[in-house]
Amino acid sequence: IAHETALDEGGSTMGILGSGVMNIYPTENRKLIEKMMQAGTFISEYPPYAEPVAFHFPKRNRLISGLSLGTLVVEANERSGALITAESALDQNREVFAVPGNITSSMSSGTNKLIKNSSATPVSSADDIVKTLGFYNAFITGKVTPEERNVLEVLRKNKSTHVDNVVQMTSMPI
Repeated sequence: IAHETALDEGGSTMGILGSGVMNIYPTENRKLIEKMMQAGTFISEYPPYAEPVAFHFPKRNRLISGLSLGTLVVEANERSGALITAESALDQNREVFAVPGNITSSMSSGTNKLIKNSSATPVSSADDIVKTLGFYNAFITGKVTPEERNVLEVLRKNKSTHVDNVVQMTSMPI
């Protein structure tokens, strides 16, 4: 849903596969991958035709958290892939956020445990994440460096561009 929404709203997104790029799994994601080829990207650390083996997915989660400033766990039981991603994020010194859930629901046991153990910041809105990551002050009050402003302006005009193009358009070293 997050990938679809980002693309539908004119944004870009990145998918990280637990299989090879020529072996899309699950197969119903083929249309999404086609859309991502136009306005996003997807990557895999596996050979192009690699099968979607069960142990690939938890291993892949470290890449998801490593490429992110923070990880939001919306719902997770105690043996969830989302918790594997959250654990990787913590190991990588990334922020972890969790949506508190009903204490009688097994689908909230993992998220509630993250909060109880002080491993995750509880969130009730996107604003909680924005403030924690520091975007609130930088982007709401406009306190960004001239270099950051230059890069942001290039990205605003060219939503989907290669880093080499950003370097060229800003005349800044990589």
